[in-house]
Amino acid sequence: MRADLQDAVRRASRYDIAIPIAFTAPPHLIAAATQMRQAFVAQRKCIG
Repeated sequence: MRADLQDAVRRASRYDIAIPIAFTAPPHLIAAATQMRQAFVAQRKCIG
């Protein structure tokens, strides 16, 4: 994965915004980002 996409995914996870990724990434990357975001949110719920 390219560094700029990783950064976008990280930002989407942090602020819970996936919309910018949807306009700039192909579908399989959108799916991967969504899964990463869901995992991040689930992990955060378990910790906090």
